[in-house]
Amino acid sequence: MEIGFLKNYGGQRVERDLPFSPPSSDEGEQADDTAEQKPVVNFDLEVPREKWFARNPLLPSEWRARDWANRPIRFVDGKDVGQTVAWLRGRDYPVPVRLAEIGGVAMRVVDEELRREYAEVKRVVAMDTSPFPWDEVEDFAIALRQYEMYLLPTTQPGQEMSYDFDVLEKLTKATRRRTSYEMGLLEELAVAQDNDTPTVVDGPLKTHEGGFDTLRSPIFGVVKSQRRTYLHPQGQMMLYDLRTGRRTPAFSFQYDTSSGDEKDKGRLPVVSWYMRLAEEDDAAMPSLGIVRVEVSYKWFESQGYLSQKGGEEIGVNGLGQEFIDQLTRTVFEYRCRERSYRRAANSLHPIVRAEASLGAMFSRGNNLKQEFYRLTGL
Repeated sequence: MEIGFLKNYGGQRVERDLPFSPPSSDEGEQADDTAEQKPVVNFDLEVPREKWFARNPLLPSEWRARDWANRPIRFVDGKDVGQTVAWLRGRDYPVPVRLAEIGGVAMRVVDEELRREYAEVKRVVAMDTSPFPWDEVEDFAIALRQYEMYLLPTTQPGQEMSYDFDVLEKLTKATRRRTSYEMGLLEELAVAQDNDTPTVVDGPLKTHEGGFDTLRSPIFGVVKSQRRTYLHPQGQMMLYDLRTGRRTPAFSFQYDTSSGDEKDKGRLPVVSWYMRLAEEDDAAMPSLGIVRVEVSYKWFESQGYLSQKGGEEIGVNGLGQEFIDQLTRTVFEYRCRERSYRRAANSLHPIVRAEASLGAMFSRGNNLKQEFYRLTGL
């Protein structure tokens, strides 16, 4: 049965993704996307900022990551592969249609082998539905569900719209954000399957916090794409001089909610530090191989890793430093060693495997797009 909604509104194929739209991510990568909010950073959490120096995790010679009680043995990643496949003639402006496959996956180390323990994949259609009668949109969504596709309405831009390229670009970006958000929900679902086991998530904790208890769950974030640096000038200079396996001192940050902005309330406070994964001869650029590790501040505090006096925070204690060194060394040992992988310098092997495992569940080539064209008669 052909779904006629798109044809009824002058639907046209887009054989290639629009040139000005954000590139499709076939990596499921979660970037450090907090640049729009200003965090309150405590640089003195582990070491006074004027005494910062690169730290080499100092652990006993007999220490082994595989014997560590808090060793992460679960790894969660997501993937969003899609493109703009059509556009419609809305009432006052063009409406791009994005078709994508999204998914979330959890991998577990069992007998020192990585195995996929959970995965969820969805085929989704994202578009601005506001220019069309709601009953027709609802019928379109129901028809898509019959073919295991899900309609994702995007938010209507709060401005006057017209038929020009700027509008089409903004709407295209909105569909990309919508599928990425939905992918994040699938990642949260993957985390939630077992949030009592030490787990590494790909990206910042704030995009996964719906899947775990920030006080009780040992969930750690590894952010490999940095859109902003949280460091002071001295720390920034030290960051680029980090040698392989070394880290910055830990700091904490949370978002200033004194402005009363509702979207910033309840933001997850974290303890964080930077480290370098890449081998020194691979670090062609100063930032290559730099990742940022995050731990929930509430969890870190609940483990007794912070010293306090009179109810006021003093800073990371000896146990806390030991934990940070242990997690740093463990993350380093999980680094990707496949030089053929184009982002190996900033990647963890289990996350690369998770990405590949999830990708194997997606449609091949243009099969999904051609199926969509057949169903909609375009």
